[in-house]
Amino acid sequence: MITIKEMLNLPLFQSMKCVAGKHGQENLVRWLVTLELLDDIDHLQEGELLLTTAYDLHSHPEMKHNLIQKLSQQKLSGIMIQTGYYLEHIPDELIQAAEHLQFPIIEIPKTIPFSSITRSVHQQIMNSQFTQLKYSQEVYEVLTEIAKNNEGLISFAQSISSLIQADIAFFDNNFNKLCSAISHFTTDMTSIQQIIIEESFDQLDHDDIRQHALTENETLIIKKIHSQESIYGYLIAIREEPLTQLEEIAVNHTATIAALEFIKLLKLEEKDIQLKADFLELVLTGNYEDDLTVYSKAEALGYNLTPNDTCVAILKFDNLPTDNEERKKTEHHVQQLILKQLQDHAIEPLFKRMDQQLVMLLTNYYPHRVSIQEMLENVSMQILGTYEMTLSIGIGNYYHHFHDYRYSYKEAQEALYIIKSVWKNNKCLHYGELGLYKLLLPLLENKPLIQDYYESILGGVIQNEKLLETLYVYLEDMRMNNAAETLFIHRHTLKYRINKIEELTKRRFDKFQDRVELELALIIHQVLGGE
Repeated sequence: MITIKEMLNLPLFQSMKCVAGKHGQENLVRWLVTLELLDDIDHLQEGELLLTTAYDLHSHPEMKHNLIQKLSQQKLSGIMIQTGYYLEHIPDELIQAAEHLQFPIIEIPKTIPFSSITRSVHQQIMNSQFTQLKYSQEVYEVLTEIAKNNEGLISFAQSISSLIQADIAFFDNNFNKLCSAISHFTTDMTSIQQIIIEESFDQLDHDDIRQHALTENETLIIKKIHSQESIYGYLIAIREEPLTQLEEIAVNHTATIAALEFIKLLKLEEKDIQLKADFLELVLTGNYEDDLTVYSKAEALGYNLTPNDTCVAILKFDNLPTDNEERKKTEHHVQQLILKQLQDHAIEPLFKRMDQQLVMLLTNYYPHRVSIQEMLENVSMQILGTYEMTLSIGIGNYYHHFHDYRYSYKEAQEALYIIKSVWKNNKCLHYGELGLYKLLLPLLENKPLIQDYYESILGGVIQNEKLLETLYVYLEDMRMNNAAETLFIHRHTLKYRINKIEELTKRRFDKFQDRVELELALIIHQVLGGE
């Protein structure tokens, strides 16, 4: 293929001129098609250049108003019109439409025969195709040699950087940089990520190369690396000029062969994650024969078992999409977001997925500078603002020896249980914050006993939502004005409800022991009411 601009630079075309749509001269010409009658344009295909005398244009006046628009919609590269036979000049209607759509119109003098034009253009296209084929083969051989020698992504980056004279970097599908051909690749990936998402380039049905002008002297090139089922990452290039046709071939070949390297890295990563998940389960369950087994497995995985502040956090994914594919995609994105936040705070977790929960072993090397709870709370808020889902997070205490990690796991489970019972979801709770709930946990093993206890105290209040809400609010600070304002009721209404509660529970608010019993019964009701 050649561009219209390249075609107009050929010797035969020196007397021709582009009378409209000059900004479209970079359009590629796949083939030249000659038509005398313009009512037969429906079969024309994308990339073709139409050559005509516009014989029937005068007999079909409406054609002047819709011809250019129709050709543009069919994605032709342009139209060449010979004047002097049936047209003395190009109609203004065509020129105006072509200017608006930036669709090239080329005026041909009467003296140049169509056969010469066709022969010249087709010869140039075939020469271009031969050059592209030869170049494509050379690039393919270079890249295949890199793959055969197992030289890795860095060699692909260096090779394509040399071929197209650009700064190159490979990123995974979470926009983490894997490698670059230069050490100063510092382009802001946030803006690039935004471009990719806005143009739906993170979807499988978009496979072309995207080029964007970052500044007057910088062009951003984005090429997706994928298979039919998955997107593995992106090839990102920064250079002064947009890519030529030959350079696009080089980028496409690189992305195709580099996909094999991405697949290999992905398989290795999946294997590593699975081994670490198995190790985490071993440590948290205590199912190991001796300490030497644990130390040996930890060393093989590159995991540091030195005595540092280590805790377990369990993250439960709530309100996920019902569509299976959408749910998997959301879970993956959320998990990657969590892992990246941890890595940004120098925390490399062990983790294992179980149903809709993510169990994580977190070692905090800087406990005076990094709060795991605050960090996870921030992640939870970020996820709530981005996805239509929430996180429930239970966190256990810190321990220093792997023997004790299972205790932190049990504590995180208990914190998560209280979240589910009391707050339902969207809560981050540390075991140390359980307060009275912590005292109730052992008693919950005998649920009928404590259920009888709180029902005997609260009595008929349980069945009355207004009285139950009033009891919760009034016990907060025992002040009539504050409680009435919170409940949006009059003081007299509040006083009536308080008297009714005292009547039903046979307990008085001015007696300390009665208040303690009421508060304890309410807490038990919160816990058991969530089941």
